[in-house]
Amino acid sequence: MPGGLFVAPWQSVGAEMRPQSSSRGDPLGPPDVPARILEPTMAAARTPAGPDLGMSASVRRWVSVLLIAAGLAGCTGRSTSDRDLLLIDPAEAQKLVGEHKVWFGLAGSGRGAWVDPRTESNFRAGHIPGAINLPFQNLAAERDRLGGYDVLVVYGDDYHDPKAKGMSKRLIELGFKDVRTLRGGLRAWTAAGNPLETGEALSTP
Repeated sequence: MPGGLFVAPWQSVGAEMRPQSSSRGDPLGPPDVPARILEPTMAAARTPAGPDLGMSASVRRWVSVLLIAAGLAGCTGRSTSDRDLLLIDPAEAQKLVGEHKVWFGLAGSGRGAWVDPRTESNFRAGHIPGAINLPFQNLAAERDRLGGYDVLVVYGDDYHDPKAKGMSKRLIELGFKDVRTLRGGLRAWTAAGNPLETGEALSTP
């Protein structure tokens, strides 16, 4: 450093290299900053970070609620699609719902259930014998009705029934291990010569 003089980064270097004084009397301290320069900087610091999207307070609140709801939904379990559905024909479904089924070549006892997600009035008009009527909107409150079964076979009215698909997906998301969907629903069931029951649902065993 020439002449042993230390030049602080905020000091100007001109023909004469001399320390600048500050209001604190420290020759090496930072210089006084004029108010006209300091005020815009402080104003910018007080401005909230992020772009102003022109949203009203109510809109911002709704956006926050939606983001929180999306985050909570992501924490409840896996998401499903039609590719996760296991479609099953009526004959195979009858075997699975029977009292005995075979796993890995070994006979073992197990319980299966037909799950009917349709409305109560549709259920009374005609359903698979022994089915459990559990409308989709009641699933959250009544899911325990299905807890004692090893396999659940969900059916609707017809092929590609949205209620049957939706119920099957939701049961998978809730952690039920063996969920099947009856291919063709009640249309395929009756076409195969199987009977329907009418009337009120029996209490869940």
